[in-house]
Amino acid sequence: MSCHRSCIDWLTIWFFCKQAFLKIFCLHYNNKINSAADEIDFHRMVLGVGYDFNDWIKFRSELDFEHGFKEPELEFAYLDFLHRPWLNARVGSILTPMGVINQHHEPPLFYSVERPEVYRVIIPTTWQEGGAGIHGKFDGGLEYELYGLSSLNAI
Repeated sequence: MSCHRSCIDWLTIWFFCKQAFLKIFCLHYNNKINSAADEIDFHRMVLGVGYDFNDWIKFRSELDFEHGFKEPELEFAYLDFLHRPWLNARVGSILTPMGVINQHHEPPLFYSVERPEVYRVIIPTTWQEGGAGIHGKFDGGLEYELYGLSSLNAI
């Protein structure tokens, strides 16, 4: 089986006063040799909305539609309370800081339209849970995130 995959990505951010809007589109064409099952897949469209209530309270959210709007999903929606660069609070639906791809899971972080197999099969991508926690960045570049999140569904 051979597939031709190409990704057309647009990343646009508009800032209107204290509001932000983000969109990403990704489209690919699968062409399988000796098969009539060719397809064009509107792989993902991401809509993000943010609002800065003031200098220290910020709202961020992202809604993801995959495979031609068949799979809508809330990626995240949280409030940040910014106190100091090294101590901030976050509450809401948070992307779990697990692996490299989970929090930054759109191309061009990986070299394909599809996410790497490890992150599609073993480590979940776009894994989000409700919770609260602290995060920050120290001088010298050390960053941390510490959250209390809802538990896994162990079915």
